[in-house]
Amino acid sequence: MDWTCFQELPGLEKSKIVVLIILGAILLVLGIVLLLRRVSDWKSAEIKKEMITVKLPLPLAVLVLGVVAWGYVYWDLSRTFPENAFRFSDRPWTLEEVKSRLERESPVRIDLDAASSSLKLTKDFSAACACQLVQSICDYYGDSLTCRRPDPLHFVISRPAQNTGKGR
Repeated sequence: MDWTCFQELPGLEKSKIVVLIILGAILLVLGIVLLLRRVSDWKSAEIKKEMITVKLPLPLAVLVLGVVAWGYVYWDLSRTFPENAFRFSDRPWTLEEVKSRLERESPVRIDLDAASSSLKLTKDFSAACACQLVQSICDYYGDSLTCRRPDPLHFVISRPAQNTGKGR
């Protein structure tokens, strides 16, 4: 999971992830502080799941909850953005076709000029999210395409003006 994909999430999902990261950090720090305080009679936290019961000292239970919060964030982001979720490899794709698919399946918006829309991709491209994919196309075709990014989810792709030598 690359953090460039984070910007493609809706606002509520971003909030959930940020809250869980902060909560996990607070629980980890609290658990470490509680472990460093040498109290001999810590009450045990009891976790019950059907027929299984686990008793943990309170500092260890707090540490486990912090790790669980971070693990959930990792799992959620990996599930939302699986590796190679966007793949353009089964046939030669034009930038116009890539644009229409990405705009249909993600919040990314791409503006193409007439010259760049017909460019055929000669390499297979895949990425976890649309922003990664467009950036990799721009990086690969950097000599023949000009890519700008006015907003995090908005790309402007054009072909540089060809200097024909006339007018000099």
